Amino acid sequence: MTRFPCWALAAALAGNQPVSVPMPIQFQLVLKVLTAERNRPLETRPALAIGIVYQGKSPDSRDVKDRFAAEIEKETANHLVPPVRFGLIDVSNPADLASEFARTNPDILYVSPLPGFDLDSIVSLSRARKILTFTGVPAYVQSGLSVGFSSERGDARILINRKAYLAEGADFSSKLLKLAQVIE
Repeated sequence: MTRFPCWALAAALAGNQPVSVPMPIQFQLVLKVLTAERNRPLETRPALAIGIVYQGKSPDSRDVKDRFAAEIEKETANHLVPPVRFGLIDVSNPADLASEFARTNPDILYVSPLPGFDLDSIVSLSRARKILTFTGVPAYVQSGLSVGFSSERGDARILINRKAYLAEGADFSSKLLKLAQVIE
């Protein structure tokens, strides 16, 4: 299994952060994973729409949402990525989740920490709409999201839930699957 070095950004991990991989690395890994997705190739998209799922009442969730959105804005402003737009999806009122998905019309979801939130509604909607899910919370990959990122001894690792990504309609290259920790 290959690991991606993130020691240069270790200072970003200071304090008790809810995610262990710095946002610049997470964003780059999202793009790398998408290049290995054969059913919806990144290069064929005119733009990439990312839905950032967060919980408005949680400071950790808002912080991760803000940092991920800031990373998208920074990278897009530098023209270092394909055109990317994002929409914010607050799950504070779970009854609004389906309408928020429709409003933002995402190609992929990035799920921030959601303390006390049952991921089943996100998993159900993402699978029904064939939206690939990403997170910086490793436990969420075990709970049914497709792709996550964790850190081990300063190296970023890609976690992939095979059942989840297949249910979301993805087809990852064998090269990516060899690099990642695959959860059956």
